[in-house]
Amino acid sequence: MTHRLYKICIRPRSAFATPLRGDTLFGQCCQLISESGPDALPPLLQGYTEGNPFLVLSDAFPAGYLPRPNLPLSWFGFDSTDATGRKAAKSQQWLPAEHSSRPLSAWSSHLQSSSKLSEVLAALYQQPKAPLWQEAVRTHNSINRLTSTTSSGIEGFAPFDRELTWYHPQLSLELYAVTDERLPTEQLHQLLEGIGAFGYGKEASTGCGRFTLESISEYQPAVHPTANAWLTLAPCAPQGWQDQDGNSWQSAQCFYQIHVRFGRHAGGIQPTLPGKRTPWKNPVLMADRAALLTPININTHTLFCGQGLSGLSHLQPGTVHQGYSPVIPVYLDTDTSATQKDICA
Repeated sequence: MTHRLYKICIRPRSAFATPLRGDTLFGQCCQLISESGPDALPPLLQGYTEGNPFLVLSDAFPAGYLPRPNLPLSWFGFDSTDATGRKAAKSQQWLPAEHSSRPLSAWSSHLQSSSKLSEVLAALYQQPKAPLWQEAVRTHNSINRLTSTTSSGIEGFAPFDRELTWYHPQLSLELYAVTDERLPTEQLHQLLEGIGAFGYGKEASTGCGRFTLESISEYQPAVHPTANAWLTLAPCAPQGWQDQDGNSWQSAQCFYQIHVRFGRHAGGIQPTLPGKRTPWKNPVLMADRAALLTPININTHTLFCGQGLSGLSHLQPGTVHQGYSPVIPVYLDTDTSATQKDICA
């Protein structure tokens, strides 16, 4: 099947209790599809673990920007001997998307910090400068719904903390989606609108995770003519991945941070095996977003990499997890063999 890459623009409208990650959003899309009928989701998941996903979603980033790969700072053109400028260089995490076709060694001239993006928003809307997002902890307590109190005794008082993220009111976020013919653009639009209206992630029933869908458009990234690596935009499972010709990775030129996903089923799931009532899935070890992965033979027309994961649940043996990630082709022009002792930022 033919896959296409789309850029999606959303505007947060409330605090978020769950980070906007591609694999989590994919799971919520699957949950929403399954609620439309028992026969809605299985046809879409055919071939999912064989390299034929119907939908691959990325994390969300500030509109117009891509994340900096997890590489040593010197590979972007920063002066590794400048101790005073190293902290400022580490904060420059965002690349304007139109410059992704430049060699990585020239990215230092274009990378920007979150503080700089805040200044751009303040100047654009003529408002005081404010952070792109703020994180805080809110304390809650369990309530007895029959008495509307915390009950009595030590067991009745059960406070817990919830980490929340508030986004800048003028900040738009962009994420990327790879789909095939099984998921028309109109259905993708409906799914994201529904999630935005109900709420994404934890605490959706109390108003968290709301967003509005601003636009969906097909996207063609700027690509260097001799691109030789991929920048991943979501957590993925590169282990065991092969292209159509059986080629795998150049392991010495793959760089990533580890991400462990402790997933759980959505509410209302019924156990299918006696004694297996836990909502938790098996943990998954993945390469986090902003990984730089270098295949042996790159195809710059490839839109995603990784693999679909299964065998995660005792409750539902057919459960899958998004181990795929949308990718952007980039040109790594640094001699990795000569810089093995560099420390990643």
